[in-house]
Amino acid sequence: MARRRVYLAHEVPKGVVDMVRMICADYDRRARELERGVLSDNVGCEYVRLNDAVESALESIDPNLRQDFLSDIGYRRGYDFAQVSPYLAKNTYYARKRKFIYDVAKSLFLVE
Repeated sequence: MARRRVYLAHEVPKGVVDMVRMICADYDRRARELERGVLSDNVGCEYVRLNDAVESALESIDPNLRQDFLSDIGYRRGYDFAQVSPYLAKNTYYARKRKFIYDVAKSLFLVE
């Protein structure tokens, strides 16, 4: 079994990274529920807060790659299996991925 590569530029605890990945994986479902508009006020506000954190972090990524990048993070794909790998160099991909995860965690007050 190959050794998993670790790229650390932004120090984010593993548990926080897992939380951000799950938030990204659930982004589309929350967006659909918000469009339907049948949520209670508390749940709707929380969905908006989570999706706004993801959207603000996505602003640093090329608009054509945003959805694929979000999907790669949500489904835990590495560079070799990423949908955006034909468009980004390996180091660029991991640098953006780390920055994205850090930005989402920071906007949700999960890291300092």
